[in-house]
Amino acid sequence: MKNVARIFLWCFSISVAMGLIYGQLYIMEFIELKIKYYDYGPATPKTDARQDLEVIRMAIDLHDAQNKPLTGSSLEPLLGRYLQEIPTDPWGGEYLLNTDVGFILCFGADGKPGGSGADEDIYFRYKSELPTIRVEEK
Repeated sequence: MKNVARIFLWCFSISVAMGLIYGQLYIMEFIELKIKYYDYGPATPKTDARQDLEVIRMAIDLHDAQNKPLTGSSLEPLLGRYLQEIPTDPWGGEYLLNTDVGFILCFGADGKPGGSGADEDIYFRYKSELPTIRVEEK
């Protein structure tokens, strides 16, 4: 009877481990499918940047769901498990991360803050804004 219990526990632990692996693979396949079929419009550097920002946002969401929330301004903690490589924007610049406010930023073609047209900054908020409450004195 002890051998049957050991075999049962061994099979159960293997099935739990496989379930966790398959669950994570399912999540990653869903994310890939969503990215692949999401309509970003015609391929332009701006739409490529938006797609990169969406991928980074999903990697941050997955990281934060499985670990402590991401802090700092580096995407390095996402390497390996959540991102295969840190993407660069279509103009060769780096994506900037601000975990305090919760957004990812690309400075556009000119690589400088502000601008319009191709030079326009592209940002993606991945945290909801905190509600503000107005307090009036009596």
